Amino acid sequence: MDRIKEPYGWIMIWSESIWPSLYYLYYLSFAGLGLYLTLNFGRKTKEPIKKKRAKIIFVTGTISVILSTLTNVILPKLNILTISFLGDVITLIWAFGIVYAIAKYKFMVITPAAAADNIISTVADSLILLDREGNIVTVNKATLALSGYGKDELKGKPVEIFFREKDFKSTLLDKAIKKEAIRNYELNFKTKTGDNIPVVFSSSTMMDEAGGIAGTVCIIKDITERKTLEKELEKLAHFDPLTGSCNRGYGLSLLTQQIKLAHRNKSNILLAYIDIDNLKEINDTFSHEEGDRALEKVAKLFRSTLREIDIICRMGGDEFLLIFPDSSLQDASLIKERVNQNLAQLNQNLKKLYKINLSIGFSCYDPNNPQSKDELIHVADKRMYKEKKNKKRNS
Repeated sequence: MDRIKEPYGWIMIWSESIWPSLYYLYYLSFAGLGLYLTLNFGRKTKEPIKKKRAKIIFVTGTISVILSTLTNVILPKLNILTISFLGDVITLIWAFGIVYAIAKYKFMVITPAAAADNIISTVADSLILLDREGNIVTVNKATLALSGYGKDELKGKPVEIFFREKDFKSTLLDKAIKKEAIRNYELNFKTKTGDNIPVVFSSSTMMDEAGGIAGTVCIIKDITERKTLEKELEKLAHFDPLTGSCNRGYGLSLLTQQIKLAHRNKSNILLAYIDIDNLKEINDTFSHEEGDRALEKVAKLFRSTLREIDIICRMGGDEFLLIFPDSSLQDASLIKERVNQNLAQLNQNLKKLYKINLSIGFSCYDPNNPQSKDELIHVADKRMYKEKKNKKRNS
């Protein structure tokens, strides 16, 4: 390049030498390589922050190369000398872009503390951090969703805000002092509205760098679905799915318990063994679905007739066992009368081409003359069949 004097001072112009062209080629190759590497890095990286950094550096670099080429090469070649050589100044645009990208996104890099807070907020189970006094320091989003509280409402509050158990906080702090963990302890979690949610509670002590107690981390897992499933399984195991009455196994187990209780308290138990006389006829004539509906109606009739303490058990097929604690054979006639009255009303309301008929036999547990459950059932069953035969004889 040569220098010439103009009214405003000396300027640089391109000479006919090959060296300026080689210099520009070197400059352009270096800048182009830098832009290519930046662009390629931005395409390959999967991290949003690095993509933004690469974009800023690439854009400012491209602008810098274009403007520098324009002012330092193209305009002088066209003998347009009114604009000075600004390549060195324009290069600062690229430098500024690099500094800006680093400075702006440096603060967005996740620190260990930020990472921990991010992990806490995204944990699916409820997580509560307590200080050394057992007061809430922070909770995650799952805890807020489960409890119905806002984060500011909980900060500094004692952990008992969530739990009704007596001395819960003192027990928790005692475990923390002993550095003992609590694992999978089932209890109820109290919400802002006062509802109780079954949860599994676990906790462990947090230690500081000096080995002292910094606080306690608590994890709460909502087990509502599990408890609901357990109840459903228990219902399937203990109750007849068609009638909702106790099944044979569960009913006999309850009878055994009642006999032990009656023996201890010197009280009576009345048993009624009941058979639906014409269920087979209903099944054969009107379909098994109609027979199932008849069974459901009879079980409903028993529930509306009996006391809450009485037990209804479907023994199988068309047979039921009714257990009346603290009752004797003196109550049998009244119970039978009530059942028959309600049965007559049921047949009237059904308006079917058939009528439901029941045969009933009674037996009683007497603590002064105790019998086994099998003996009691046998006596009631025998008396029931005797009534059934009498009906057939008289029909």
